[in-house]
Amino acid sequence: MRIGGIAAAMTAGAVIASAPPAAAAIQMGVAKVASTGQPVWTAPPGPVGKSTLALDISWRATETAILDDGIKGGLRYRTLPAGLPLVKAELSLKDGGARTVWCDTRVAADRTLNCLSDEDGDGKLDAIWISNGSPFAIGFDGLGLIRVMGKVGPVGFRPQAFDPPITAHIGVELCSEGRFVGWRTRYRINEDPWTDLAPTSPLEPRACQPVADTTKQPTIRIMGFPFHFQQTPDGLTFDVGRLNSP
Repeated sequence: MRIGGIAAAMTAGAVIASAPPAAAAIQMGVAKVASTGQPVWTAPPGPVGKSTLALDISWRATETAILDDGIKGGLRYRTLPAGLPLVKAELSLKDGGARTVWCDTRVAADRTLNCLSDEDGDGKLDAIWISNGSPFAIGFDGLGLIRVMGKVGPVGFRPQAFDPPITAHIGVELCSEGRFVGWRTRYRINEDPWTDLAPTSPLEPRACQPVADTTKQPTIRIMGFPFHFQQTPDGLTFDVGRLNSP
């Protein structure tokens, strides 16, 4: 089954409304998606133009499934249509518990996404989780999740391999004007169009705008990567160091 565009994998199906929220203790934890291991990043040095993709971090999911039934959206989660591709993740809870969750690959502009779990062990998904502000992170820094109170479904799902495999990309786009540089982070699955992610700091506006003075900040850390900038006679250039290096 191909997912050249992720929407192409979705099929018409019944939409199952969620039950009213029930009083319960808040559950939260960190999930790691089953993937090919360490992320792969490409960051060739070069000039900074009006729009330069300076960093592309990618991970390939190794355990995937498809949602058989749809789930109607609620206050803290979006509608999950039948046919939606899901990726498997292992969730470690802050209270010491653990469980398997199956996550939507579509990230909203505020960097949130939803995951589902089987809480009663009947083989169907009946609980929903929401990411708490982290970008989609397969094998990178983990995905922070908070459980949305109340049950959904239950809805069926089944293992499904995809061709090409589900691969998530997070990209950093640079833009410059003279000695000033700006950036924004972007996200996509496989070859789908890039989706802009919300800003995480005043220096990361949604629209790429050159706002940081590289003569005062020759090194700027973006997503843990040090971006080194240098002004040359031909314009501003950049180089990217290794993750978490000086």
